[in-house]
Amino acid sequence: METVGLVGLGKMGSGIAENLLKAGYLKAVYKRTVDDEIKKLEKLGVYVAKSPEDLASKVDYVFLSIPNEAVEDVVFGKKGLINGLKPKSIVVDTGNCDPRQSMRIAEKLKARGVYFLDVGVSGGPDRAQKGTLAVWVGGDKEAYDRLSKILNAIGKPQHLGQSGNGHKVKMLHNLLEQEQMQAIAEVANLAVSLNLDP
Repeated sequence: METVGLVGLGKMGSGIAENLLKAGYLKAVYKRTVDDEIKKLEKLGVYVAKSPEDLASKVDYVFLSIPNEAVEDVVFGKKGLINGLKPKSIVVDTGNCDPRQSMRIAEKLKARGVYFLDVGVSGGPDRAQKGTLAVWVGGDKEAYDRLSKILNAIGKPQHLGQSGNGHKVKMLHNLLEQEQMQAIAEVANLAVSLNLDP
C-alpha cells in the first residue's frame, strides 16, 4: 500500500493526520517538538521521524502542513526532504503559501525527478477533522491522478491545472472571506448608527 508522511501537526495538520491514518495511509510524522499528539500517533504505530530527510526516506508521498516561511528549509535544508526523497515521490504542500514559491519549488524538485503539488485547503480545523475540506490542487496532472485517492481521505479534491494554481485559488478564497468580514463589519456599524442592535 502507498504510504504518506506528514510534516506539521498544527490545527489543520492534526485533522489531516487523523484522516490519513483512518484511511490507512499515514506511516510517518515529523514535528520539531515531541508532544502528546506525537506520542499518541506513535502508540498507534506511526513512525516518528528524526528529521524531514528521515521521514522522506520512509514513505512514498510527503504532505506538508507548515507555515509558508518554513517550507523551503524543510524541503531543501540541511536535513531536508530532498535528501531522503525517492525518484517519482510527490511532495504535497497544504499550507497557505505564496504561489510563486510553490512554482519555484516545483521546478527545482522536477529537476530531481520529484513532483510537487500545491494544495490549497479550506474549511478550518473542524472540517480538517471531519475529512471534508475543499482541496484545490495545482501541479502535474499525472502526480494528481496518482494521489487523488489519498486526497479523497481529507476532502474533495479538484485539479486546477498548472503549478501554483492551487495556492492562487486559496489566496483568492482568503481575499473573498476577508471582504465578506469587512462587509459584515460595515453593516454592523451602519446598524448601530440606525439605532439597531447589530
